[in-house]
Amino acid sequence: MKLGFVGLGNMGLPMALNLIKAGHQLTVFDLSAGAVQRVVDAGAVAASSVAAVAESADMVLSSLPTPVAVETVYLGEGGLIEGARAGQLFVDLSSISPSLAKKMASVFAAKDAAVLDAPVSGGVTGARNATLAVMVGGDPEAFKRAEPVLNSLGKNVFHVGPVGTSSMIKILNQLLVGIQNTAVTEMVTLGRAAGMDLAQAKEVIDASSGWSRILETGFPKAMNRDFDTGFGVDLMAKDLRLARDMAKEVGVELPVMEKALSVFERASEAGLGKKDVSAAIQLYEK
Repeated sequence: MKLGFVGLGNMGLPMALNLIKAGHQLTVFDLSAGAVQRVVDAGAVAASSVAAVAESADMVLSSLPTPVAVETVYLGEGGLIEGARAGQLFVDLSSISPSLAKKMASVFAAKDAAVLDAPVSGGVTGARNATLAVMVGGDPEAFKRAEPVLNSLGKNVFHVGPVGTSSMIKILNQLLVGIQNTAVTEMVTLGRAAGMDLAQAKEVIDASSGWSRILETGFPKAMNRDFDTGFGVDLMAKDLRLARDMAKEVGVELPVMEKALSVFERASEAGLGKKDVSAAIQLYEK
């Protein structure tokens, strides 16, 4: 199967490289010439435009930073919709709203093409190591076609229901991730202020009910001030805003989410948007 890939950022680049390693023919597009060159050096072909990717491939995958970028790439002028044809399959690996996923699927269905929303979890490390969790919403037959390709990206690939369902699950996951990252930041801040041996505290917590995967990854970053790699502050704020929008749509209040969102939005305003979420601790240090 000839594959296309749009979006070669922190997540998309390693995913594209893993598809090449798995033996797939890949045509790519990204605004970053450097990122495109890295994938071309690994064996991919560069496309001149987003629409050209669609014209060259049987299945197109995308990994983009924001819902606005996704909508532009799929539905905008010169977008994938312009190169789409009957029988094609489009798989968006980004984190978007369920309503946008449904809108994209509806528009592409008019061309007899299928769209799957397939957000991923596992961060840059998971993307590099092909250990991502991939949650997929859409037509079951389309999922069966995509599954062998998605298995090149992650060890856990789930078909969770109709288009939009997977985006809802990703929002729930990111709600927990955002709150837990904030909790780790506050734990380290409080422990330091109290003059505690935080390494010892961590050892005890690891054997206690406070342990979490986010603690395991976030604690050393906060302690060692390793803010240059990982999941960015801006992306965390974007995902929590998706959670806020979803909460409004269904009529529930999420006060803890609102507090976590305010932390990441303040961190973004302080110029930390491209840093790892653990960089939010600098707000507390001030």
